[in-house]
Amino acid sequence: MNKSFQLEQEPRSLRNWKRQSVFQQFIQYMDRELTTSSDGTAIQLAEKIEIYIRQNYTQKINNASLQSALNYHSNYLSRCMLKVYGMTPMDYLLFYRMKQAKRLLLKTEWSITRIAEEIGFIHSAYFTACFSKKEGIAPLQFRKKLRGHL
Repeated sequence: MNKSFQLEQEPRSLRNWKRQSVFQQFIQYMDRELTTSSDGTAIQLAEKIEIYIRQNYTQKINNASLQSALNYHSNYLSRCMLKVYGMTPMDYLLFYRMKQAKRLLLKTEWSITRIAEEIGFIHSAYFTACFSKKEGIAPLQFRKKLRGHL
């Protein structure tokens, strides 16, 4: 807080930027103080889960494979992800796959079947159903709609 008050001597143009920086440092300090060691462990594990999913989303991933890869019980993995990201590992996997699907729909001319296979779905019909449920629109219509706006 003292840093913030010391900024009164600075020119106005610099003062606002420096205040934002000081405020951000203050928030980060408060966040560190409020984080318990168990929260820190949950954050680290959730980040490991996220990295694992991002690196392997094209493969078959389920709770058992996560448990095996990360050496923690699947219930604990789910609790950590819920605490940090607000979703389970399987929800995050679907979220990330849909994100990749949208990217491929817009940047490639690949068929829906190929996109489904590229992001880890075995059946394109299941991919289409998941995409439609999450996005409220079928993949082909999503592609046409957004390409029309670009």
